[in-house]
Amino acid sequence: MATTSATKNNGSNNHAQMADIEEQLAKLSEEMKALTSVVSDFGSGKVSNARAQASDIADELKTRSVSTINRASKTLSAAETDFEDQIRTNPLAAVGIAAGVGFLLAMVTKR
Repeated sequence: MATTSATKNNGSNNHAQMADIEEQLAKLSEEMKALTSVVSDFGSGKVSNARAQASDIADELKTRSVSTINRASKTLSAAETDFEDQIRTNPLAAVGIAAGVGFLLAMVTKR
């Protein structure tokens, strides 16, 4: 009779342990889902931050490029005006320089 009683106690202990393990597994599963959600949200936040930073950098580069192009255009326009003024002031020197450059180009391309 003692063995029957011990077997019943072991059976109920095993059942209680299984129920406890199942409960712990369910809690662990819920915690894993929560952790996965947190990590996913964290990753999404990092991607959003990276996109925002990339967009800001692109906007800044675009602004700088436009500014640089405008300055270069103004500089070239001023140089062109100065060049035209020099030609009007000294037309013979301009013709002589143009002839000299043409002669040098002819010599270089003749080789």
